[in-house]
Amino acid sequence: MINEISLLVGTYTRDTDSDGIYRVIGANEPELVARCDNPSFLVAHPQGDVIYAVSEVDDYQATNTGAVRALFIQANGQLSEMNMQPSMGADPCHITVADDAAFLVVSNYSGGTFTTFPLDEDGHLENFISLTQHTGSGILQDRQSSAHIHSSYLVANEQVLLVADLGSDQLVKYQISPLGQISTEERQTLAASPGAGPRLMASHGDHVYLLNELNSSITRHRTSDLRIEQSCSTLPAGCETTSIAAHIEVSQDGKFLYASNRGHDSISVFSLESGLTLEQSISTGGKHPRHFALSPNGEELYVANMLSNQINGFSRDLDTGLLSDNGKRIAIPSPTCVLFL
Repeated sequence: MINEISLLVGTYTRDTDSDGIYRVIGANEPELVARCDNPSFLVAHPQGDVIYAVSEVDDYQATNTGAVRALFIQANGQLSEMNMQPSMGADPCHITVADDAAFLVVSNYSGGTFTTFPLDEDGHLENFISLTQHTGSGILQDRQSSAHIHSSYLVANEQVLLVADLGSDQLVKYQISPLGQISTEERQTLAASPGAGPRLMASHGDHVYLLNELNSSITRHRTSDLRIEQSCSTLPAGCETTSIAAHIEVSQDGKFLYASNRGHDSISVFSLESGLTLEQSISTGGKHPRHFALSPNGEELYVANMLSNQINGFSRDLDTGLLSDNGKRIAIPSPTCVLFL
C-alpha cells in the first residue's frame, strides 16, 4: 500500500511564476511555505525539523555570491527562517550535511568554490570555517571555461569529502575534520573523460557512482582510491537525442540505481547486482527532469519536470526496481528539487 506523500519542492523563482518553496500533502493542492529567491536545492537536517536551502543567485547582498539559509518546519507546515549566510561563491547549487549535523558543505557552481559552515545544536548556520577555490577548465568552452563545483559527498565513516567539478572535469578527494575543516595538503585528483562534466554522486558499499552531466555517463569508483571500475551511458543503446544527465540516486536496499536525462526526458534504471546493468529507460512524462526522489518506503519516485512546471509520480517494484507511471501529476512552477519529509 503506497503511503500518502509529503513533499517539499524547491524551485527557480526568477523569471518564473514561482515564489519559493512549496509543500505537497497527499492529493491537496501545493502550498507555498516559504518565500525564497531561487531555492533550487533543499536538504534536511538529520533530525528532520530543519531544512537547508540554497539561494542560487550571484547577487546576494549586491555581491558576487549566493546564499544558504536554515528554515524551521513549524507545526502548521510553514517554514520560518532561522538564519542565512552568504555562500561565499556565485550560484550555490548543492548542499551536503554531515550525518552528525556538525557542519554542512555548500557547492558554488559559478564561483568554483565549496564552503563549510558549522551548525549549532539547533541547526543554525554559523560563520564559515573553510572556503576552497578550484581552478581549471575543460574542452567545452560554453560550459567548461572555468571551474564549476556542482556537488560534494561525505564518505561514510571516513573523514573524506569528494567534490565533483563539472568545469575542470575532475573528481577531487579531500581530508575533512569532524568539524568540517578542509585539508588541501593530501588532496587527490582524478581526471574525468574530457568533456564529461562531473555533476553528482551516490554510493553503496565500497563504491561511489559519479554522474557525468555533459556526456550522459556514470562511472563506478572504488571509494578507497577512486579507481574507475566501470563506465556506462545513462541513455539506451542507439539513442541519438541530445541530452544531459541531471540526478542520480541508489535505492535504499542498494540493489538499484536511478538517473535522469534532460533532453531524452527519461529516468534510467540500473541493476547493481553485478556492476551497472541498464534495465529500463522510462519517459518522465514531461520536459527537463532536473531532480527526483525515492520515497522513504521505496515504493514511489517523484520527478521534477522543470520545463513542464510539473512533478510526475511513479510506482516502483521493490523486487525488480522497475518504474511505472502512477498517473500522479502535481502542478508547480519551475520545480527543481523534490524532498520527502
